[in-house]
Amino acid sequence: MTSDMVKPSDQWTSFQNLDNESKHAKQIEELLSNADFGYLCSHALAIRREGRSSGVKENQPDGYTCSVDPSKFAYGSYNVAFEVAFSDSVCWIARVRLPYEAEEDAQVEKDMLSEIATMRLVKQKTTVPVPEVFGYDVNGTNALGYRYILMEALPGRVLDSTFSRAIPETHKEKVAGQFAEYFHQLSKLRFDKIGRVWTGTKIDEQPHIISFNMTDGVDGGYTRRTVGPFATSLEYFYTVRQGDNRAVLSKHADEDDWAMACWVLKQALPVMITEDNIH
Repeated sequence: MTSDMVKPSDQWTSFQNLDNESKHAKQIEELLSNADFGYLCSHALAIRREGRSSGVKENQPDGYTCSVDPSKFAYGSYNVAFEVAFSDSVCWIARVRLPYEAEEDAQVEKDMLSEIATMRLVKQKTTVPVPEVFGYDVNGTNALGYRYILMEALPGRVLDSTFSRAIPETHKEKVAGQFAEYFHQLSKLRFDKIGRVWTGTKIDEQPHIISFNMTDGVDGGYTRRTVGPFATSLEYFYTVRQGDNRAVLSKHADEDDWAMACWVLKQALPVMITEDNIH
């Protein structure tokens, strides 16, 4: 992405829509205080210097620099995104993973590697606008202090409402057609099992399917357990819905409405899916 495009950060709200006293806000504040963004820039410069982002080694003139403005960011449940701005007006995105105490390091690393593998597969096999991954480090003890992915900044903006409200009537048919084409292309990416995409710890193997984590309920709270890969969609649906049900019931065990809803789902699942046939 270059300077003639609208920068992603032009739409970012940083802390504006976040409760400053929330645990999430505290985690982001800690990241902003502790992360070594200078190291992140040095990694980005090295990638460009070695030609890993363009396929051609770049001769960097004197004064060629890179910077990150920590005051501008976007965030989700697990990641915080920053702009990586180069002095030649090129812009990348650094997506930095927030740490969570309950997550095991090996599992987080596998999650990120699978995500990178999936993004690369979709980019190679479809025309769906997926950012190119230029570099990454899934080791939480790196010099930045956090796991991260360096990726292409795509043009566009986040809709501030639902599709029906945010898209002008005159453009809805065109946009709906684009979505339909993307869904069609994604539906043609087929594997012999249901799970998550994996190409090895170095992202250099042929794509194949491995197990994944799902939320389950235990002792009044949530836990994560590894399931799959599944041979059939029925097996996948049954396992995931049972896990969802246990998770909700575990959290809302003393609430009659939730308990009744969970009981109905538990009774309905064997009717919708005959347990003897899911395998």
